[in-house]
Amino acid sequence: MLIEVIFGVFYIVIHYLTSVIDSFIHKHRYKLMSFAGGISIAYILLSLLPELYQGVEHLNNLLFLFILLGFTIIHLVEKYLYKHEKKKQLRKNLNEVHKISILIYQIILGTLLVGFLSKSLIDGILFFIPTGFHTLIGSTSLLELHSEINKIERLLLYSSTLIGVLIALFFNLGIVITHILLAIISGALLYMVIRESLPRGSKGAPTYFVEGTLIYTIVIIVTWTI
Repeated sequence: MLIEVIFGVFYIVIHYLTSVIDSFIHKHRYKLMSFAGGISIAYILLSLLPELYQGVEHLNNLLFLFILLGFTIIHLVEKYLYKHEKKKQLRKNLNEVHKISILIYQIILGTLLVGFLSKSLIDGILFFIPTGFHTLIGSTSLLELHSEINKIERLLLYSSTLIGVLIALFFNLGIVITHILLAIISGALLYMVIRESLPRGSKGAPTYFVEGTLIYTIVIIVTWTI
């Protein structure tokens, strides 16, 4: 239980870091996004999808429907948020939806983290690294979009992953629910990689994307031999 809580606290530290090193993150935003995308795509294809394949036994092809659901939800929330950002009242309502969606996403991360750590520390670390990167980038974007976040909202959002960890520790979610949540997160991560790591035009840093992919591919392959 202690190790799961410690990892949950790590996510709080990541959120806190966004306000401490905000200028550094903003300056190297596309490099960080591309590097995180490389790590994530390697993790999704080499580790997460094989893990999801085991869920087919319990959910059959419905499992892929939840991957699509995760991808679609993240896309719709982001698209409508930016599309209506000039309409004050609608933007205010969408901001609340955005905050809630991030809160739910981070809570799900926490529940899944417990599952991976229960398998092995290595599985937990492999899951933590790409989701940690996206938490860092996402937290920065959240502060940029919602400068009016109050202290209670910030505390809740920062501790949301730890909340998910505690939920998983005290309640048995079952293998079916776990694979559904994993599928939703996989779809969300896949969207974030496509959206954030493959920017249009001249934006982005392909070299960092390749480096992230190669480094994490090597790391994952090494773990296969352990």
